[in-house]
Amino acid sequence: MKTKLISSFSAFLLLAGLVIGADHGNTIAVDAKNWDAEVLKSDKPVLVDFWAPWCGPCMKLGPHVASLSTKQTDVKFVKVNLDDNEALATKFKIETIPHLLVLQRGKVIAESGGYMEEAELAKFVKDSLKKAK
Repeated sequence: MKTKLISSFSAFLLLAGLVIGADHGNTIAVDAKNWDAEVLKSDKPVLVDFWAPWCGPCMKLGPHVASLSTKQTDVKFVKVNLDDNEALATKFKIETIPHLLVLQRGKVIAESGGYMEEAELAKFVKDSLKKAK
């Protein structure tokens, strides 16, 4: 019951952020249904942000991902909510969050776990793109 209550409260906080107008930039919410279309069949590299609404560091990283998604047009930015997509987390062996993957043509070319500032995130993406070429 306690877990359900915490999960409901987290969902409420996330919804409140959406309603108030939290900026999600050019990020796309991805789940098992649209994973292939948005990630595997993407014509450009994809940064995947694995997150959860109850994760403090995820909530701090989210605005950096959103901001970078409006500046970095050669990368697609997607977010995967682990609470709703355990199968994707299992597939990629995600054990801690936030966790970032960069995929090119369906293959992981870079990954990073934990929070980072926007400048570090930009460098991570830049370095990942070098690997993609």
